[in-house]
Amino acid sequence: MLEKTAIVIVTYRRNALLRVLFESLAGQTRAPAWIVVVDNDGEAGPLVDEIRPSLPETHIEYRHPDRNLGGAGGFSLGAEMAMALGAEWLWFMDDDVMLLPDADACVERWAAKHRVFIGRRQNCDGSEFFYQPRFNEFLAVPVPDFGFDFARADEFFTDVVSFEGCVVHRSIVETIGLPDARFFLSWDDIIYGWLAAHHTKVAIVSDFILRRTQDVPTIRFLGRHVAKPSHLYIFHFFKNRRIVREYFKAHGKYNPVGFRIGTLVLIGKELYRGAAAGELFVVSRLIARGLMSREVTP
Repeated sequence: MLEKTAIVIVTYRRNALLRVLFESLAGQTRAPAWIVVVDNDGEAGPLVDEIRPSLPETHIEYRHPDRNLGGAGGFSLGAEMAMALGAEWLWFMDDDVMLLPDADACVERWAAKHRVFIGRRQNCDGSEFFYQPRFNEFLAVPVPDFGFDFARADEFFTDVVSFEGCVVHRSIVETIGLPDARFFLSWDDIIYGWLAAHHTKVAIVSDFILRRTQDVPTIRFLGRHVAKPSHLYIFHFFKNRRIVREYFKAHGKYNPVGFRIGTLVLIGKELYRGAAAGELFVVSRLIARGLMSREVTP
């Protein structure tokens, strides 16, 4: 499977983290056929050239677009490049993760069973990163399923993915298209998983495959420590609700009452997290700016 796989990485001004990711790739037993690096800033080119000899069996494609495409645009461009190279599998990764030992074997094992899946991840300190969401289509909001336990089953079926490690078969990309670059930041992978789930099972599998390498600030939310979102993320998260609405309308899933309630739920959640982080006023302004924005990201 890996001999037909392209790893798609989007990076932006984080060479030190990108180096750790490349080193973890070089430490795997088997190498992918391609690595596609989309560099939104342009500073990673020398690092990519330096790393090439450590991955002699892998062809590395590097692209620095003429503007910052954001995570969404970067993954869209990277997926397009991977498809043009002839990849049968696309393995999406942010630049702030590393592969755990035997990640290659885990991915090959699950690729024999699923066309879209993502492994479990660890936080920077090695603890489990909790990720078990499902879409509530009435609210158009992904909600966590706290009831599922990997001690009872080795896969969790969902309709949401993260581009921080998800693996997608070529046939799915051909069916649902490339990730939507308009999102720029946030919702792009959530919607991609939702679209994929209309055509195949989407699984979160029991194997731990990636570890986050950036020790991001956390706040306590609903009894758990969760990552504190950046201001840019909060703005785009609410700005992109209008694109989410477009998708739900196009697929006959839009309920105007439920969607508004869902937006209110999200506002309440972020205000709560903003208050917990001591940034209630700042977060309130970001939410308002996002919801009122008519800016179109190309």
